[in-house]
Amino acid sequence: MFKTKSYLLLLLLIGLQFNVFSQSHKDSVSVDNFNEELADSLIFNLVNRERMDRNMPKLFKSERLSKASNVHAGEIKSSDKLTYSDTQSGECIQINEIKNGFTYDELVKVVFKKWIKSPGHEKLLMGEFFLYGGVSIQLKKVESKVIIYAVMQVSYNE
Repeated sequence: MFKTKSYLLLLLLIGLQFNVFSQSHKDSVSVDNFNEELADSLIFNLVNRERMDRNMPKLFKSERLSKASNVHAGEIKSSDKLTYSDTQSGECIQINEIKNGFTYDELVKVVFKKWIKSPGHEKLLMGEFFLYGGVSIQLKKVESKVIIYAVMQVSYNE
């Protein structure tokens, strides 16, 4: 009886894992139906894969840093001015030219490449002393183009 309950619980957890997001990484991004949680999760995982490829520890997701990143991305989106936070532990970008019909995978790769090509951004995101991180990606449609606002913050403590 105990084994049966354990197996059922395991199957339930596996099923929940696959249904966390209403969209998948291969779906096309829509400004009107943008799944920010999915995009944030994908870019966070991409940063951690790069850190592991460099033999660095993965970042733990911080709700505090995620909320701060979300607020900051929203401020940039509202003002259309790329501003940096008061701390030295955050990076933000704005990308103005994105083609229609791009997928979530393509979106996060564009953001990641822009971050990693900048020496200052790379140094921060790949900083060996940082253990926690939070990210936010937001979109805005202006005329016929999509603008991406992305903020990632890291810290050595929670």
